Amino acid sequence: TLATWALFGGAITRIAAVQVTRGEKIGLRESLRFTLKRILSYLMAPLFPLAFVFVVLIGMVLFGVIHMIPVFGDVVWDGLLWWLMMICGLVMAVTLVGLVGWPLMSATISTEGTDSWEAVTRSYSYVYQRPWHYVWYSLVAIAYGAILVFFIGFMSSLTVYLAKWGVSETPFSAKA
Repeated sequence: TLATWALFGGAITRIAAVQVTRGEKIGLRESLRFTLKRILSYLMAPLFPLAFVFVVLIGMVLFGVIHMIPVFGDVVWDGLLWWLMMICGLVMAVTLVGLVGWPLMSATISTEGTDSWEAVTRSYSYVYQRPWHYVWYSLVAIAYGAILVFFIGFMSSLTVYLAKWGVSETPFSAKA
């Protein structure tokens, strides 16, 4: 999924970015060339936050190993340093919630031609600085997608029904 989104999502967002920013139209081949030159950035941008959460998790697991020491781990270690685990949990929560902006990472790379770290910081800043805009745009995209899926499903079902109906109207055929 990540590779598919990186390649084709990058190409689609590049086509849209050039059309919106420059008013020009580029083809799929040119946008794929742009994306392939930066494929590592497209692939790594969504993985940075997950890798960061994994590193924090490793630190928490190491804390848990010392936590298992009788008396010292329970009373001294946890009693004095548990607040660090709370901060780690908060950092992980902020990182994972901000990851809802991962589609913006591809758009950032396609528009600015930047690296994956810039894409991560811009997507997180948009999600946390303008959360209501992000929620609204997400809801509009979901509603638009639902309407399109309904229309495609309706048209394909109607097509099959009308094809079957048209063939069943053949004179002298056995109607089922």
